[in-house]
Amino acid sequence: MVIGGLGTIEGPIIGVILFFLLRDLAADLGTWYLIGLGALAIAVMLIDRRGIWGALKARGLPTLFVTQRTLK
Repeated sequence: MVIGGLGTIEGPIIGVILFFLLRDLAADLGTWYLIGLGALAIAVMLIDRRGIWGALKARGLPTLFVTQRTLK
């Protein structure tokens, strides 16, 4: 949820897709992919607290699902 974005339905969906893609691509690295995934989550939180979907939506992407919550 942190990687994709909190407060929307699209954010966790993007986060899960990214998680499974990274898991499949980095399966040969053993547990190093977990360290990479944690580093990615920290980087997303430091760069933009809204997550990947929140950053894309701020750049003009339309909302796919009407239901959402506002982060303060």
